[in-house]
Amino acid sequence: MGISKEKIKFTYEDYLHLPDNGKRYQVIGGEVYMVPVPTPYHQDILLKLGILLREFVEEHKLGKVYCAPCDVILSEEDVVQPDIFFIC
Repeated sequence: MGISKEKIKFTYEDYLHLPDNGKRYQVIGGEVYMVPVPTPYHQDILLKLGILLREFVEEHKLGKVYCAPCDVILSEEDVVQPDIFFIC
């Protein structure tokens, strides 16, 4: 019978201590992922989408639209920085 190695699960507290080195990180299911830098094309699309969403949301008084970087804490072991998100 082999020795079972328990996987280390990262938490939001661990996330807060990751280096501030200009890279973006996310914790999903207790695992740390480095998120690649967005391309200029990606940023163009994000900006256009953000403007359209914000105008619609404000016009209909539905809530707020946010863009990265902004931590979204889904659980103690799930912390993400979506490119864009909506809160009603």
